[in-house]
Amino acid sequence: MIDVIVLTKLISPFLPYLLKLGDKAAEEAAKKLGADSCETAKAIFYLPNQRV
Repeated sequence: MIDVIVLTKLISPFLPYLLKLGDKAAEEAAKKLGADSCETAKAIFYLPNQRV
């Protein structure tokens, strides 16, 4: 089993690139689904007092 600390050290240099890639994928999905669907999803995702 991979140790969490080792995994974090391996992934951390690539996080900015992975996040940018995720943003681009979300933008493309929003284009396909339409702007209204994206805004609804954002509103649901960013509900106040939401606990994860």
